[in-house]
Amino acid sequence: MRITYNAPFTLTFALVATIVHFLGMDFTKSFFTVGTTMDFGNPLDYFRLFSHAMGHGSWDHLFGNFSLILILGPILEEKYGTQLIVLMSFVTALLTGILNVAFLDTG
Repeated sequence: MRITYNAPFTLTFALVATIVHFLGMDFTKSFFTVGTTMDFGNPLDYFRLFSHAMGHGSWDHLFGNFSLILILGPILEEKYGTQLIVLMSFVTALLTGILNVAFLDTG
């Protein structure tokens, strides 16, 4: 039996999100949480519009999200290619980040 790294984006994304969560909630809240307002002069707020997808509030939240992503991600990445999955992930992160800032109170 050979183990292959057949879904580089999916597996790397899961690994990075796990490391981010392992570093602690203060780190996660500082760099991986979208606030309720957007400071257009702060480059970190633009980063957070994308990076929030890697931030998770608890281990249960992380495991819940990645149980589905790790099942479907490699299949979709093999079918559609890594570049398209990366593009779809960034667009999804951006749109959900904008919607979060505009409509939700998560600060």
